[in-house]
Amino acid sequence: MRTLVLFTIFMAYVAAAPAFQTIHAFAGPPGDGAYPNGVVAGPGGVLYAAVPSGGTSSFGVVISLTPPTAPGGAWTENVLYNFTGGSDGGSPVGLTVAPNGTLIGTTNFGGSSTECFPSCGTVFSLTPPASPGGGWTEKVLYSFQAGMDGAVPQVAPIVGNHEVIYGTTSEGGSSMNCSGYVGCGTVYSLTPPSSGGGPWTEKILHRFDGMDGSNPMGVVLGHDGAIYGVTYGGGSANVGAVFRLAHSHTGGWTEQVLYSFTGGIDGALPASAPVIAAGGAVYGTASVAGPCCGTIFSLTPPSTAGGSWTLAVIYSFTGGMDGSVPQSTPLVLNAKGVLFGTTSQGGGAAGNGTVFSLAPPASAGQPWTETVLHRFTNSANGYRPYGGVAFGPGGALYGTTDFGGDAGYGTVFALQP
Repeated sequence: MRTLVLFTIFMAYVAAAPAFQTIHAFAGPPGDGAYPNGVVAGPGGVLYAAVPSGGTSSFGVVISLTPPTAPGGAWTENVLYNFTGGSDGGSPVGLTVAPNGTLIGTTNFGGSSTECFPSCGTVFSLTPPASPGGGWTEKVLYSFQAGMDGAVPQVAPIVGNHEVIYGTTSEGGSSMNCSGYVGCGTVYSLTPPSSGGGPWTEKILHRFDGMDGSNPMGVVLGHDGAIYGVTYGGGSANVGAVFRLAHSHTGGWTEQVLYSFTGGIDGALPASAPVIAAGGAVYGTASVAGPCCGTIFSLTPPSTAGGSWTLAVIYSFTGGMDGSVPQSTPLVLNAKGVLFGTTSQGGGAAGNGTVFSLAPPASAGQPWTETVLHRFTNSANGYRPYGGVAFGPGGALYGTTDFGGDAGYGTVFALQP
């Protein structure tokens, strides 16, 4: 009887443990690329990844991974495009899937500009083939010129209503308060042409001047129609800020700094776009500082018009088994209000990073609960997950590691929480 009870407890533990699987290991140049930068899920549960290095020209690739047709089968990889580093761009840094299945992404160099070396980066699209077996078509929607229009995008753009694209450049904008290609960075929009084949129209929604932030790292659209984002630097203490851009009736955009990080217990250097809950609260990560090794924060809207937003640190990483340095880690939020993300370091003796969840308290005033879903300890299964996670087929979390795998060039993993 005692043996049966122990076996039952063991099986309950196994059933409750998150199931981790490496579904792809990158071969490196000149094959399918190296050091992937996160995944996004598209129609049919297909995963897509921007891989900034490797490929036939060594300037990065975009790949797809199609789910297996039978349980236990292998995922099928397909290289959709090899960047040349020229006018088509080089080193893709992020992707988003438009409602029509087109992929929209950015490269942090390449393009048509001669003002930067090696060019200032692009926004591009990859259109699915018109018939089965055909190739994907890459098109540069905009090449940054390193002046007032911005330069060097570092993260994926987003797609809003009417197919308008919104994104950030980490440099440019022509403010002299920051180093780089003459500027502290921008928030831009790209509007599609009114007729097929025409050029897309870029509009700068905001140029940062350093005091309100510098080096913006992506944006998200709020339920109120405003744009929210973070800057990696700048602000009152020069360690980052959270901002909001509201659209006025006259057509312009007005920026509001919701919070400037101090580099103390609140954290410093937020490195990825925030996520917004149904009630309007903004959640994000600060990659360093806090008591030790980075924080997860919430920003609550004011209860009355004209009031201040309220920042709360809902979790501080200790650098131990719970992880450390949530760097370049966009959080994702499920229907129950649970946050999911990665840390690029920590998680035990290996220090190779974690996947975690953070569950809200059952009652007001209680702490949030962090749970480590996976610790990266085996280099064969990948390590250093810089790209965050995304929900995909079967409700699982999917992500990438920058290193490890069979050839050492990174992996794509699945984790059923």
